[in-house]
Amino acid sequence: MLGVFLFKYFEMRPRERMKMEGVSALNDTELLAILIGCGQRGRSAEMIAGDLLAMMDNDLQTLGKLTPEG
Repeated sequence: MLGVFLFKYFEMRPRERMKMEGVSALNDTELLAILIGCGQRGRSAEMIAGDLLAMMDNDLQTLGKLTPEG
């Protein structure tokens, strides 16, 4: 029974983890995924968030300074 609980725990999406553990328990990718909301076919919001952060050298502040023009 514990194994099923642990599996479900590690399968939690960022929003569920935030509710259980608080914002401070999440990394930048998970926080950005919450803001993105949903992914697209074959790609979760968390995957998209990870790609965005990777393009900005994993610097959330750099990503935040971008303008719509690029």
